[in-house]
Amino acid sequence: MPAEKRVKSKTLYRGKVINLRIDTVELPNGSRTEREIVEHSEVVHILAVDTDDRVLLVRQFRTPAGRELLETPAGGIRPGESPEGAAQRELREETGFRAGALELVYSFYSTPGFCTEFNHLFFATDLTYDPLEGDDDEEELEKPEEPTPDRKSDVLLRAIDHEMPVRITAHRSADILNALALADEFNLDIIIEGATEARFVADQLAEARVPVVLGPTHRTVSYENNEFRRHARNTGDALSEAGVQWTVTSGGQSPAAARFIGMNAQLAAAHNRKTSDWMALVTTGAAKILGLPSGSGRLVRGGQADFVVWSGDPSDPSSRVEQVYVAGKLAYKAKQTNMPNGGGR
Repeated sequence: MPAEKRVKSKTLYRGKVINLRIDTVELPNGSRTEREIVEHSEVVHILAVDTDDRVLLVRQFRTPAGRELLETPAGGIRPGESPEGAAQRELREETGFRAGALELVYSFYSTPGFCTEFNHLFFATDLTYDPLEGDDDEEELEKPEEPTPDRKSDVLLRAIDHEMPVRITAHRSADILNALALADEFNLDIIIEGATEARFVADQLAEARVPVVLGPTHRTVSYENNEFRRHARNTGDALSEAGVQWTVTSGGQSPAAARFIGMNAQLAAAHNRKTSDWMALVTTGAAKILGLPSGSGRLVRGGQADFVVWSGDPSDPSSRVEQVYVAGKLAYKAKQTNMPNGGGR
């Protein structure tokens, strides 16, 4: 597009931050018109991110907006100052931090229709505390503060960042499908627990690569009109056929129910044509589902020395835990009793 030609210019106002002028320009067709121009110096903006991926912002009251705003550190470039130097200075003045690494992301006009302001956006990392006093006439800024720890939010962030799986209890097939949709929408790694009707959606679980932790393999009560009424002992077999990773749990509500995990694993293996090793279901299989390091769930030379010493066969509900070792150190030792299978060997 042909450029406009400035014929004359008249300054109407000179201020501390801006100047206002009227330019008379000649258009490509020969006619003339006036342009209202706001003159403003070049500006830097700094997107500063610390080692915890937190963005540093400043809170400042803005009279034109009539309220406080959260903003990235920013400011004008002084005469003879480079954009990089201005960015480092503004960051130190407004947040108290110096950037060990400063990268120019993009330079642009903010409102080229009437303003000369040219902006430089920088990405700042490797931050160290090195404050710099600002000018006396600087706007009053509220410096960033260390945020109050929010444990619930931290857990959510870990899930979003794929640092931990989200464990969802769902028994009905419709609820399991809803969980899969949720995981797909928010890009989450999930584990389905309970999973009474998982055999009806085994293909969908396999396609989504979602592992399953089955509830009790054996139920002695007849359930009607609830989420357990379609319980079947061969659910694990259907999951194996579809290629779904799975393990079992006690399904109990108290820690004491953990003694029945071995029994449930044996029953599940007995009704499974591909998984005959019940111990692997609750050791190496469970470790893999939980995303534990390779080698977890088994005793190998050079591996993690986490193991349990039982009073008898672990598959026997009457057996009890005598000792627990974590990283090779004794973490628990049961009191001696006169109960069957309760004494030390």
